[in-house]
Amino acid sequence: RMNRLMLERLKLELDNKKLLMNIAETERHKANKDADKRLRYLLDQLGSGVLMVDDKFNHIFWNKTYEEIFNFPAGFLKTGLGLEKALRWYYEDAGYCDEDVERITGSFFTDLSKESPNGKIIQKIDLADGRIIEISAELGTDRIILFNFVDVTKREKTNAEALFHMGQRDSLTGLPNRFLLKSHLKKILGKSKVEG
Repeated sequence: RMNRLMLERLKLELDNKKLLMNIAETERHKANKDADKRLRYLLDQLGSGVLMVDDKFNHIFWNKTYEEIFNFPAGFLKTGLGLEKALRWYYEDAGYCDEDVERITGSFFTDLSKESPNGKIIQKIDLADGRIIEISAELGTDRIILFNFVDVTKREKTNAEALFHMGQRDSLTGLPNRFLLKSHLKKILGKSKVEG
């Protein structure tokens, strides 16, 4: 009888241990889910798109800004979706012909395959709506690649305007140069010819 009671007690202790381990595992799982939610929330607040892919360029993780940059439909992005397939969808949806889609995606992946001395690759792509997106890619741990997508349209436009302005002004004095003078003279002469 004593042995039987001891066996039942041991069995009860083992069951309690299993139960406690299950509870602990459930709590760890909940904590990980909460941490994932907090991380996703923080990444969604960034002004740039974030994408994590595996070594085969399959989606692992992304934020809402990434989805918004490329106007992906709800539910289109899934873990395991190939980055090439996602880019092809974007350019095809924007009305690009098959040859252009092939050229754009091909050059994107060719540029990514080039070795970089610091392990970081930066390139720019022109989107169908005229935006310019700067993409930086960095190889992380376990052959995971991290992408950051930043809309640099305003910056590029400002740079182009500054270059145009510098091309028409003397760098030392800021006064109009010969190019600007010729341009104004042509306008004035053209007006005088039209007006007679």
